[in-house]
Amino acid sequence: MKITREQLKQIIKEELGRVLEQDAQGYKAIEGAYGVLSFVDFEGNPMDLDYGKLMQSTEKLPEFKEIVDVYAYNDLKDYGGGTIPDYDRLVDQGGFKEGMTIQNLLNLYVEKVLNK
Repeated sequence: MKITREQLKQIIKEELGRVLEQDAQGYKAIEGAYGVLSFVDFEGNPMDLDYGKLMQSTEKLPEFKEIVDVYAYNDLKDYGGGTIPDYDRLVDQGGFKEGMTIQNLLNLYVEKVLNK
């Protein structure tokens, strides 16, 4: 079976995404029913963190633009009157860069904001 360079890149991105979702010292972003997000620490305890706080804490970091499409994010933010875009809308409108998820933002938060 012959694999193209683009197919190989996609496979590598998907595998790295899976590894990253399990990283960040065990911190996890859990997407529940109806897109409700919760965040748990390395011991499985709920964190004092919600989607809005996560976004506000990371949107000014330089690494944010590596995870989130800032143009889509800012367009949705402007459309919402300057408020942080709804998570479902952000996902639906392609607000995350390819291979990136809310888990990547949580990893950034843990590393840069919590300094862990």
